[in-house]
Amino acid sequence: MNAVSSQVPSLGTQFRKEVESHPAMAPLVLEEDPEIYEEVDGRVSVLVAEYNALCEDNNPDKFDSSLRKVYKTSAITESYLVHGRDFILAKFADGTIAYLKVVGGEVREDIDGYVFNGGLAELVAYHLDRLLGMGRAAVSAARRLRLDGTVPINGVINVQGEVLEDFSGKRDTLGRYLTESKTTSKSIQWIANQLQKGQHELHHSLNVVVVGKMKSLKDNIELHPQVREFFNHSANVSQLENVGVTRQMLRDLADIFVFDFLIHNPTKERLAMSELRFVSNDNDKAFWPDVSTNVCESILRCPASLQPEGTRASTEKNDACPNIRSNPDVLPSDQFVNCRFTKHIASRLKRFSDKTGPGQMFSSKLRRSLIMNETVDIHSFKSYFGKVDLYEGIGARLDRLANYIKQCMVRFGDGIFI
Repeated sequence: MNAVSSQVPSLGTQFRKEVESHPAMAPLVLEEDPEIYEEVDGRVSVLVAEYNALCEDNNPDKFDSSLRKVYKTSAITESYLVHGRDFILAKFADGTIAYLKVVGGEVREDIDGYVFNGGLAELVAYHLDRLLGMGRAAVSAARRLRLDGTVPINGVINVQGEVLEDFSGKRDTLGRYLTESKTTSKSIQWIANQLQKGQHELHHSLNVVVVGKMKSLKDNIELHPQVREFFNHSANVSQLENVGVTRQMLRDLADIFVFDFLIHNPTKERLAMSELRFVSNDNDKAFWPDVSTNVCESILRCPASLQPEGTRASTEKNDACPNIRSNPDVLPSDQFVNCRFTKHIASRLKRFSDKTGPGQMFSSKLRRSLIMNETVDIHSFKSYFGKVDLYEGIGARLDRLANYIKQCMVRFGDGIFI
């Protein structure tokens, strides 16, 4: 299991521990090839993704079989409501820990500065990640959680994990607490308002998106200034390696920049790492409804995390898509232009392409994946994804990405590939 949210360490991490356990071997490996652990981990990710695509028809239930089975069916042995957030921290029977992101209505809400009802965006982002073969997003799955007295509640915690209320000795249940508690917490009240109970049902239920907890997560990673120069073709891999930035790090960053463009997330400024590699987390703002156009190209041309602090492009009123340049058919020579991609992404685009580009085939497969593998009907939440139809927008961005890569090749040649 190489998923960033599995309990098992990634193969790259396991390999490093194995080498480091041999005192004579470890210094030699570190001297000869200090990037080998990340490289191995990256190659495993590509291998697993290719096997899933070619042999399992891009089925996420097979890509992440054990975790998704746990998320969908396993009993919950512990749960904590998280003050100020729209999710419940849960522990499953096998020891797996994940977030139960509660699904609300058609609108994502801002409560005390935090996005509520972002679970559906996380779910679609996960499926898109697996179709692209990136493996940088946490495993996610939809579930209708029946609160029939078998789901315990152990307390209320804050985001740092500190216990605010401890219910361990009370043998209380999540269903009873949400239906009967007189709490003044806005976040818990919001979750309680999402309870559902059919005419012939004895117990309430919650629609949730289970999102895996990433291993050894480090947030707010600062990039070396030369990383920006590399993506603008003003620095090469050797220069980056001299300052401790590895080739696999650059590949992961290139994939994440493409991913943020495809999920229409112009606000992603923070970068995170899990174990050895960069990951894509906090995707609750994906497909943000304030983005009124099919293609927000500025996210691709100049990712927010590559823009110097204090110079990030301002957003237009009532529109979260920065307007950097009006002509999408010309790559400016006097501006920053991100023109680095992985060969793996280029290969995926070709695999999904027909005469019109990769957009139509890819969005069709995404729709099919969501319908076949999830209990929630994404298509019924139309206004959740804003003015742009979800699948139409993804298709348009895939086509634009394919054309953009061609423009980069005209200017920089095969040097665009990491």
